[in-house]
Order: sequence, then structure tokens, then C-alpha cells
Amino acid sequence: MTGTPRTRGRSNRSTAASRLLDVSALGNEYGPNRFFWRDVIAKGLIPTIRPPQFRRVFVERADVEKLIASWKVSGQTGFTGRPEQRIVDGTSTVR
Repeated sequence: MTGTPRTRGRSNRSTAASRLLDVSALGNEYGPNRFFWRDVIAKGLIPTIRPPQFRRVFVERADVEKLIASWKVSGQTGFTGRPEQRIVDGTSTVR
């Protein structure tokens, strides 16, 4: 038999072609770690697929792409991690 014990018997389909992704695959493909994606799922920000009698949770690739697109912000020149501050009449205001 070929393959390691973990992959033996599984198809050789690439992860990039998979429609459904678990939290580990989300972390591997989209950057933030699996704990970030667990939080996103727990907060209900993305629809999930929960097959009956399985503990694993999946999300559709298309839903992940839509969520990421909704997070895009245009027109910003840079991100400082802090709200933009203005000085008006000697006082600081947060916008």
C-alpha cells in the first residue's frame, strides 16, 4: 500500500479543489490560524455544514470568499491599529 497511515485510503484530490473546508484547512489556505477560524464560526459570521453524527464542522469555500470580500476596506492609506484622531481647537477627538 502507498501513502502514510493518515492519508492511506483517501483520494489524492488537492485541498485547493475541495468545496468544503474544515478549520485546519481554513488556517492553512487563508492565513490566520485555526483558532481564528473557530472564533469566526462560533460567532456565527459564516454559515457552517455539520454532518449528522460527526463532530467536524465544515464551511464552503464560496462562503469564505464572500466573508473575506466583505471585510475589505477601500480608501485607507494605511492601518495603524488605532482609531483615527483629529485635533480640533486644541482637543483630541476620535473619529
